[in-house]
Amino acid sequence: MKCKSCGAEIAENCKFCTECGQAQDSLPEEEYFSPEAASDAGEAAASVEAPAAYAPQEAAAQAYDNISDAPAPAAAPQRRRLGAGGIVAIVLAMLALASAAVLYFRTDLFRAKDSGDKAPDNTELSENVDKPAETDEDTAAEALKVAAEMNGHELTNSRLAFYYMDEFYYLYDYYGEYLMSVLDTSVPFDEQFYPNSETETWHDHFLDSALNTWSQTVRLCDEAEKEGFTLDGEYAAELDGLYADMSADADGSYDSVDEYVKSIYGKYADFDGYYEYRRNYFTAISFVNSKHESFTAEAEAAVGDDDSDTVYYANVRHILIMPEDNSDEALKAAEAKASELYAQWQENATEDSFAALAAENSHDPGSAANGGLYEDVYPGQMVPEFNDWCFDASRQPGDHGIVKTDYGYHIMYYVSKGGVYQSAALTAAGEAYRSWLDGVFSDIDYTTHEENISVSTDAF
Repeated sequence: MKCKSCGAEIAENCKFCTECGQAQDSLPEEEYFSPEAASDAGEAAASVEAPAAYAPQEAAAQAYDNISDAPAPAAAPQRRRLGAGGIVAIVLAMLALASAAVLYFRTDLFRAKDSGDKAPDNTELSENVDKPAETDEDTAAEALKVAAEMNGHELTNSRLAFYYMDEFYYLYDYYGEYLMSVLDTSVPFDEQFYPNSETETWHDHFLDSALNTWSQTVRLCDEAEKEGFTLDGEYAAELDGLYADMSADADGSYDSVDEYVKSIYGKYADFDGYYEYRRNYFTAISFVNSKHESFTAEAEAAVGDDDSDTVYYANVRHILIMPEDNSDEALKAAEAKASELYAQWQENATEDSFAALAAENSHDPGSAANGGLYEDVYPGQMVPEFNDWCFDASRQPGDHGIVKTDYGYHIMYYVSKGGVYQSAALTAAGEAYRSWLDGVFSDIDYTTHEENISVSTDAF
């Protein structure tokens, strides 16, 4: 498979890219995704529906390489991007949805199970057989069975439930309703083939990913403990309030917090396990972020005030006037319209008046409602002519002009320089971080007890 950030070839189911260090299943939109130098960069294919100024992006918008043949989500989430030499602080490859968001999946998405709809014939891998009724004692015993172990750590079925189900929640969070065209939630995961495979089921995929995530999480927590790292700040506060928050969510709908957790993660799960899961997650995130910050600080100190190689993001507004077709007459009409609007704006040449004109006239659906504004544009993000205008070495705030691209005519307004996209310090920090991360994960080796593994799907 390929890294969805830098495109490098990496091992199947690898959670972190060995080239750029980016987590492959990072939750889109979390505030702890990157240090201050990183910023949101919209990823959209160049199409009628997509922002017209965007250059096509390749594999970056795909969550899993094996389903790359599927169409992209109708509204792909924006992703954090790496600078050419920089690297964002790593985020664990696991989904950490808020409990209320996860509950939505249970109460709405899976309601179709009771509708009587029959699963597609090609999803059924085995015949249903009657099973003896399971007692509470049976469930408790099954929950305590060890599914995997590593360096003295045991992953019981009760703990596996969180890693396993969050692999599914991540995929749904990314692909939304499109996922339902390749995954039927009314059919057990082990009775449906994973796309493009005749041997691997969805259960196999989720289980392998869950075990990889668990092993990496455990490894990072061990390293954090070895270095005397302790959890504090907002993550510690969120952990302290976790029970109260979940009690509030469960109130009126569930008999207890444990029942609420089971409704999300299955019959083997309970609040104690969820608390441990979140504690490890927060510890690993905080630890790797702190390591990246330390590498960055060291690199900045070594580089000093030299910023000759620094490249910054750009904040820019534009008004796109698209021709009705590709005829010469339509192109001339679009050019004339752009020139007319440009002259109109120059009668009151302010940023506010430009934003108002963009909102009324721009044909770019990705920015018109925001006054034509694109923030934190990085080099190579936009089509060449748009890009070259933004990153002209002489560009200054307040600069304006007209640029022609394959999409039409863009009336441009340069707002300001953004944060650092690439610098010698970020490059050095990225190299040090990658080396450290490679070392941390070099000795991961866990043992799986397949005969003990049991994942509950009755919550579906």
